[in-house]
Amino acid sequence: MLILSRKVNESIIVNENIEIRVTRVDGETVKIGIEAPRDVSIYRKEILESIGRANEEAVLRKPPAESDKNALSRDNLPAPALGALQQLAVDKKIDTVSVP
Repeated sequence: MLILSRKVNESIIVNENIEIRVTRVDGETVKIGIEAPRDVSIYRKEILESIGRANEEAVLRKPPAESDKNALSRDNLPAPALGALQQLAVDKKIDTVSVP
């Protein structure tokens, strides 16, 4: 792991097209800004892990009964998956995530 020290408004460049800038430090919280091409996916680590866990749970879960195969709702969506969808909406600046 490469460890760098940066001050507010200083940045690092990754792969010549991604800039990561320290925008503010509040106690133990560091605010960063990331400029990257639109085709580069950027996730907070805990969200990506949550998506992975939700995918694993979905694979291990018992398949729904024939009558329930098309029933997808907030009630039967795993909490990590719903949370990941909501965070993805925030990250991508989507107004609503609609799950019937």
